[in-house]
Amino acid sequence: MAKNKSNTYENVVKPIVVLVVICLITSALLAVTNYFTAPIIAAQEQQAAYAAYFEVLPDADNFTSVEGFATSGVEEAVKADNGSGYAFRAIGKGFGGDVPVIVGVNMDGVITGVSFLQNSETSGFGARLWDGSADGPAYAAELTGKSGSVALGQDGVNGLSGATVTSTAVVNAVNSALSCFAEVALGQAAVVEQAAPTTLEEAVAILVGDGATYTPVEFATAGVQEAGALDDGSGYVFLAVGTGFGGDVPVAVVTDASGVITGVSFLQNSETSGFGARLYDGSEDGPAFAAQLVGKSGSVSLGSDGVDGLSGATISSTAVVDAVNSALSCYNEVAQGGAPVEAPAAAPASLDEAVTAFLGEGAVAGEAEGATAVYTSADGALTLIAVESEGYSDETAPLTVATCFDADGVVTNLWVDVSGQTQGLGSRTGEADFTDLFVGLSDAAGVDGVDAIASVTESSDGVKAGVAACMEIFQTMKGGN
Repeated sequence: MAKNKSNTYENVVKPIVVLVVICLITSALLAVTNYFTAPIIAAQEQQAAYAAYFEVLPDADNFTSVEGFATSGVEEAVKADNGSGYAFRAIGKGFGGDVPVIVGVNMDGVITGVSFLQNSETSGFGARLWDGSADGPAYAAELTGKSGSVALGQDGVNGLSGATVTSTAVVNAVNSALSCFAEVALGQAAVVEQAAPTTLEEAVAILVGDGATYTPVEFATAGVQEAGALDDGSGYVFLAVGTGFGGDVPVAVVTDASGVITGVSFLQNSETSGFGARLYDGSEDGPAFAAQLVGKSGSVSLGSDGVDGLSGATISSTAVVDAVNSALSCYNEVAQGGAPVEAPAAAPASLDEAVTAFLGEGAVAGEAEGATAVYTSADGALTLIAVESEGYSDETAPLTVATCFDADGVVTNLWVDVSGQTQGLGSRTGEADFTDLFVGLSDAAGVDGVDAIASVTESSDGVKAGVAACMEIFQTMKGGN
């Protein structure tokens, strides 16, 4: 028995004790190391920052930190001890995250130099600011000598070719630095960005006023998450969503009592930085898009009546328009007594589901040259033919296009497997707004007349080619020419 206890100690307890002691010693050593090295690392980082400050404000002799400034987008401000000017570390939102920019400004408010710190932008694009190429210094030179504010594409500020998002981030950072100079050197009010709302209540406070309240109302319109009537009787508020590139795009909409939009606010979303995220990230694009929607009623359409959306962010812009239209439909329901707009029926998730949905139970499988699948309804009145087609050239999975015909060869339904296509782009060719355009067609000429989805040409053409192929196979099966 004593021997067993000894073995238990040696084989189980002792190794555990040893490991615990080693972990404690290692943790202590790491803590001690960090205690001594953290100040050194911080000092080195500060020296590197000051080196950048001397680079952009060469007449400075030394710098003193400026405390208490409130301008958004500026992380640090320093003043030259000899009164030659200020230097700022400012950031703009790029494609890969924050884009840090060092800006020197003399006492006349003129930019004396610009330097770009390392960032996480894409190599060969935004990373050209700092990677040693000639593009970074060239861009900095375009900004030197400017004052007041700068704008991309104006007054010789051209930015990086092919990197508009990063170039815009730099302009935003420089403008933040110039605004901070106006605050700390000239005593002007700080430019403070208002954080994007995260709830309908916060959005209503921004759009209507801090004291605004509303009472929730019942509704059934699809695409709307919340709806309410303003307690002062002036109108209605809605929180609606559209589907963007990164998921739901929430939009707060306020209307007056007659259904005219009086305010639009974009809540935080998961769209791509520099693209759809511009709705809420503090750039001018979000408020500009909102202003395009104010004054509209009934319904809105992207690309018409002054509703242009965000340049380079069609999917996010479409999501906003969809959300606003849902809000306007909900107004019609809750204020005018109109019927609620229901969500469209979900498309079949697989070919098998499409066969059942289009042909009913008991469909009979067949085959035909050129087709990946052929099915006929139990009564023989309908035929479904599936083929593989090509979508976007960068995608590896083919488009599967399943076309359902009546006995006369007229298209009655269409299903497209878009699982291999880009979400928010090629995937839209499987939505009813596009597939319904083929219903009622019976020849290739009609298919040719179907317009491609904007910015989704290759996938749209792939679907059209697939439907045309199905038509040809159907005619062959029926003995046509």
